[in-house]
Amino acid sequence: MKTLTLLLAAAVLALGLLQLRPQPVVAQAGSSATPAAGVGVVDLQAVLDGSDRFKQMQEARQARQQRFAEEMQRRQGEVKGVQNQLDALGPATPAWEAKRREVLEMAANLQAYEQISKQIEGTDQSREFLDLYERATAAVAAVAEDRGLDLVLESSDLPEMEQLVRADRNQITAILQNRKVLYSSDKVDLTQAVLLRLNANG
Repeated sequence: MKTLTLLLAAAVLALGLLQLRPQPVVAQAGSSATPAAGVGVVDLQAVLDGSDRFKQMQEARQARQQRFAEEMQRRQGEVKGVQNQLDALGPATPAWEAKRREVLEMAANLQAYEQISKQIEGTDQSREFLDLYERATAAVAAVAEDRGLDLVLESSDLPEMEQLVRADRNQITAILQNRKVLYSSDKVDLTQAVLLRLNANG
């Protein structure tokens, strides 16, 4: 009997201790939920194409191409002039051989000039584009911070339907897979705001 009494007392004590333990707090739905992230979209291609800096890049590139074409024409004229002198000489003579070497050397220099000029132009264009891209993404970040957004997605439009029709199945699949945004309302479109910020920053 005494043993049973002790067991009952121990059980009551244990139950009391369990009731005194702090109970886990179950959060109600919506009471402490993480705030929804602010999201925006930007047609980055439209921003790049419409920027003042891109237009300046195009004008500068056209000017360089014009100077290159004029220089190529001048050098080709010089080679042609020496070639005419070579044609006027009798073959297999010391003068003819010297003139022939001169023509070959000038032609090689012309080819080297053309190749090097195109390489330099390609490097310059890549450098200019990367600089523009960095400026554009900085403008995106600035607009997003101003509006308290946490995420900005790229939302370039699909190619024109005529281009899609001419594309094969693999090309169409690649185009569709590269799309990052399938739908967005005008309220989250930051394209114009980013373009204005980019142009304002110079």
